[in-house]
Amino acid sequence: MSKFLTPLHARVTESEVDGEFRRTVTLNVDLIYVDDLAGRIVVKAGFESDGASVPQWFWNRYPPFGKYLAAAVVHDLLCVQGHADECAISSKEAAAVFYRAMLVCGVGKFRAWKMWQAVRWFGPRWKAQKKPTD
Repeated sequence: MSKFLTPLHARVTESEVDGEFRRTVTLNVDLIYVDDLAGRIVVKAGFESDGASVPQWFWNRYPPFGKYLAAAVVHDLLCVQGHADECAISSKEAAAVFYRAMLVCGVGKFRAWKMWQAVRWFGPRWKAQKKPTD
């Protein structure tokens, strides 16, 4: 069963970048999530996330730092790895990890499904990088 082995411990930073308001969380300690299919995912202390990448006009309904923040942090790590061609799973699989992690965070199935759909339709895309075999 998918589960977080550690709680989310992070600090929030607010700033203005090029006239745009920006809020991020920076992990104080490692966040460890075990996914049924993807396995153990460790987000290291110091990792910075912008939470769920939701357009600002939807923030009243889907705030970037909602109940699903830990799931968004895990997905952000997978996105960073994917863009660097260092992710062992594809963007499609990463979206599924996000969905399952949201359920673990206590997000309802319908809301999690809607957010998964948004990530699949509008989120970043990459292919899984095969791990070298010995």
